[in-house]
Amino acid sequence: MLITKNAGGHSLTQKITVPNSIRPSDRERGNVWLISPLRKRLPIWVYFASSFPAILISVVLFFEVELT
Repeated sequence: MLITKNAGGHSLTQKITVPNSIRPSDRERGNVWLISPLRKRLPIWVYFASSFPAILISVVLFFEVELT
């Protein structure tokens, strides 16, 4: 694109505006970088309860890869 612009003389090319800083685009939420896929907050016990199936699946997949 740069070669085409310089070779052709005056051509209209769109420029991308780049902000000076990196920040979340949704200013109503504040400085929240992680967005929950759910609209409400989950109780703390859900995180601990979901860790057991995650560890179990990880162990099963590890054995599946290593034994075959």
